[in-house]
Amino acid sequence: MKNKIMLCLSYFLLSIAIALLPTLSYSQSTNHLQSFDQFIGEWELDNSLQVFEWGPGKTSVMAKSYQTGSDGSRTLVSEGMWFWHPGKQEIKGYVTATNIPVVFFDYTTTFENGGMASDLTAYDKNGIKSAYREVMEMQSDSTYKWILMQQGKAVMEGVFMRE
Repeated sequence: MKNKIMLCLSYFLLSIAIALLPTLSYSQSTNHLQSFDQFIGEWELDNSLQVFEWGPGKTSVMAKSYQTGSDGSRTLVSEGMWFWHPGKQEIKGYVTATNIPVVFFDYTTTFENGGMASDLTAYDKNGIKSAYREVMEMQSDSTYKWILMQQGKAVMEGVFMRE
């Protein structure tokens, strides 16, 4: 008899909990990705286009890079995502690429001095890796300076303009 009462009580409490679920809302106490907000949008540099978009609930940032042809056509050359990694307690980014020597990028990203800085490991198709530091410094609402460094020296840089 006690088992039946306990079972009924358990079902009753479970049904109350389930009924209350829709009224509860989950929210992250801190959005570690909020600083990406300044980069959300489309950015151009020469014949390349970078697109940053929020993922669902602003829990990730989706990124796509295109090569723009002389006829205005766009070819997708890389695609990836940044997110807060709760186990590592850091912002991680994973990007795949095609038609360039690097096929995979592994980012660890921080925000400092009004911009974004990433330590990244780039892998070629044979798994050979290279270490870089990438910095994106906001210069205005419509421009950011991009610098790719290897061993502390700039190897590529440019200024992206908001489209």
